[in-house]
Amino acid sequence: MHVTWTFTGDGLLAFAGGALALFGVWWSNRQSVRNLQEQLDAEKRASKEEQERRARAVALAILFEIDGFYRMHLRETHGILKDWNPKTDALLSAKSMSVSSQPFPVYYGNSGSLGSLEDGLVFSIVNFYSAAAIFLETLNDYKAESGRTGYGAGRGVFTADEVGRVSDARLAEARARTFGEQLKKASPRLIRIACGAVEKLCGRTGVEFQAPAIAIAAERACAEEAAAEQQVNHAQTN
Repeated sequence: MHVTWTFTGDGLLAFAGGALALFGVWWSNRQSVRNLQEQLDAEKRASKEEQERRARAVALAILFEIDGFYRMHLRETHGILKDWNPKTDALLSAKSMSVSSQPFPVYYGNSGSLGSLEDGLVFSIVNFYSAAAIFLETLNDYKAESGRTGYGAGRGVFTADEVGRVSDARLAEARARTFGEQLKKASPRLIRIACGAVEKLCGRTGVEFQAPAIAIAAERACAEEAAAEQQVNHAQTN
């Protein structure tokens, strides 16, 4: 069977119309896909910007909490401990080293958000708060023991019942001096750790690492810490 194809004007117009219709559908779908992709990209950018905003806010809050702890507590406590001999000098007054019962609400309230920060920065933050927790625990132990050392002071004669209390007071004094020695050794180390953490947080948030706005920047230990880090980086580079 032989089939003969013929083209008429109406047929060509119909074919052209169908082709245009298909092209219109294709173009419309293409534009829809492009618009959807642009919308998704915009939402992704907005989400990323929001994550960055929240990460910076967390970093900024932690920055000022660490520097505030140094400004309000650590600086004065370190100054007192620096010139004190825990073995021979009189015990320090617990009131002179008072610290809030909950000094780190920002850190504990935002610990779940630390994952949004860089690993190296998170390490510095956690390292500081871990060291600070140990320091405060030792400080509380010192206060507890020093508060039990005054019984029988200045007296030369004791009853049989009082001898045990005097012995407990002297044991408490020995323990207090041990804790005091630990505090004296720990305070400069804690300051150096705080320096490193605050300087990195300043770099992350764009805050200038300079006193008086950043109190710990005036610490000599900060300059020493920065110099030591530069030496390490130089050695690794070479």
